Amino acid sequence: MSITKKIKPYFPFLLSFGAGAILTFAFAPYYQGWLAFLSPILLLRATETASGKKAFIHGFSFGCGFFGFSVYWVFHSIYYFGQTTPLLAYLITGSMIALLALYPAFMMSLTNYLFKGKTIQRACIGFPVIWVLAEMVRGYFLTGFPWAFLGTTQIANAALRAYAPIGSVWMVSWVILISAGILYSIILYLSEHREKPKQLYRLVAVFVFIWVLGGALYKIEWVKPENVSLDVALIQGNIPQRMRWSPEHVAQIMNVYENQTKKALSADVIVWPEGAIPLPLPYSNNYFQNIQKIAKDNDVALIAGVPEQAADQDSYYNALIGLGLASGIYYKERLVPFGEFVPFEKMLRGLIGFFDLPMSSFIQNDRANNQQLTIFGLKVAPAICYEIAFPTIVRKNAYDADFIITVSNDTWFGRTNGPKQHLEIAQWRAIETGRYILRATNTGLTAIISPNGHSDIAPQFEPAILFGKIFPMRGQTPWVTFGITPLLALLLITLSIPLLPGSMPKLRSLRDKLQKYTRKKVSKSTNSGARNKNRRRRK
Repeated sequence: MSITKKIKPYFPFLLSFGAGAILTFAFAPYYQGWLAFLSPILLLRATETASGKKAFIHGFSFGCGFFGFSVYWVFHSIYYFGQTTPLLAYLITGSMIALLALYPAFMMSLTNYLFKGKTIQRACIGFPVIWVLAEMVRGYFLTGFPWAFLGTTQIANAALRAYAPIGSVWMVSWVILISAGILYSIILYLSEHREKPKQLYRLVAVFVFIWVLGGALYKIEWVKPENVSLDVALIQGNIPQRMRWSPEHVAQIMNVYENQTKKALSADVIVWPEGAIPLPLPYSNNYFQNIQKIAKDNDVALIAGVPEQAADQDSYYNALIGLGLASGIYYKERLVPFGEFVPFEKMLRGLIGFFDLPMSSFIQNDRANNQQLTIFGLKVAPAICYEIAFPTIVRKNAYDADFIITVSNDTWFGRTNGPKQHLEIAQWRAIETGRYILRATNTGLTAIISPNGHSDIAPQFEPAILFGKIFPMRGQTPWVTFGITPLLALLLITLSIPLLPGSMPKLRSLRDKLQKYTRKKVSKSTNSGARNKNRRRRK
């Protein structure tokens, strides 16, 4: 038997893997948004007649291809800063990819189970809805991994981008998947020479409608700028990660930020990156008292990232503090597993260097200690690093805010795609909330993001001060006003409508299987009891 014949049964799974892999190139830094349509179409084709078990394998293959290529940068931080061997770094990264791949695996298995034999309903209703629900679950479950949502790929597409202020990036994902499902159904229709033109007309009509609707939504101005503006300056210190952990370099780091701040005093607002000064409060109090004086004497509002020691003196908060004409303090609420805290700490601490990273003893704030960050009386919505990736967290903090400040230290990910993807995610938070975002980072990508997602970006991997102008915004987008509830309800209703007519037979079938299984167990138990009784009698 030839090699081709031996591997032929696995070709469909390779197609699913390839469909996942090419989806990576729809995201930053490649921006090939059209692949966000092609990839789901290929997955639909590969799983068209697959059983539940095979659909699961197809989904897992897709997930391995997608997450394996899109979040490979996790290896960089584990290997270069986690004090691990290459083999162990690959094992940890591979395990993470395999866990993430379970989301599309269960997604495809459920889709094919619920919509077996219903080609159009499967492609245009079930597949899009279940995919988006899977994204939502991935954004919450086990602290959440809200990275690489499909809608993120359409930053340059005005018609699809217009859905984000209504239902966030998840609604954009849904519209992409409906469009892909319709295109797939049209291709099937034309290839099979069907004789029901009305079906084709309906598909085309729905496709045209959602794109025309997107164009109409794009013209709506949900928010408007105030008459005042702020001159801003974002400081990018470009401090190497290993230097940040070195006590002998603390004074040098302090000098870098003080000197850059003095160069930016013409601005109204200055923002430092996450954990800019690695010496925690209160040990850095004297330094910040000096910065406070410089800012106040020059009528400047300064927001700085710094760790603060907790009351137990063994753990820390990841904080943003207001200095000069800024006031308030914000403690990070959503921490990064292993980077900022270690799950199952008592068991894992000390096993390998990766579980003992410097500054991995942060604790989560419960919002009770936060004091509203304000600048010249304007409310600031804060987001530290990873928090900007959570649509619901940013939406909650931005509810009555005038603009958003997010700080990060993406030095962990080096020259990989991680920092570029992180910026792309932040752009969507601006579009969803209709607010300017000031994004200050250690090594890049530092950016000023306008409410339409357009960004002015500082050069990466060099010291920089990014100057710009922003406007406080008034009004709220529907997403900020109503949140996730309307979208979630719409998804569940859409999913349930085509299932209702056929749900009772499926439920009865499931009931009959359970009853049959129960009877077998009872019968086996009864027979076993009778045999044991007869044995005792013979004895």
